[in-house]
Amino acid sequence: MSAFARTTALEPRWAVGHCGLGEAYHAGRKYKEAIAAFQKANELDTKPRSVAGLGLARYAKGETAQGLKDLQSAAAMDSTSGLPHYYLG
Repeated sequence: MSAFARTTALEPRWAVGHCGLGEAYHAGRKYKEAIAAFQKANELDTKPRSVAGLGLARYAKGETAQGLKDLQSAAAMDSTSGLPHYYLG
């Protein structure tokens, strides 16, 4: 996590860094922080990976309806992306 935190501090406009930070927070079960990092990534450059990550973090935090909505949005953005389709079934 600290590598992504340092990276986003040095390059605050790099969406990929914020997405990676969100994934690291999610893996550490820090869902509130993951949501914030994914939201920042989406604010900078919305991509299916960061939208799906946001959905997974929201779902894990208990925001089930919004998490599913985010996953559906990610799936609609890129029909070839496996991540949202895997979790949506």
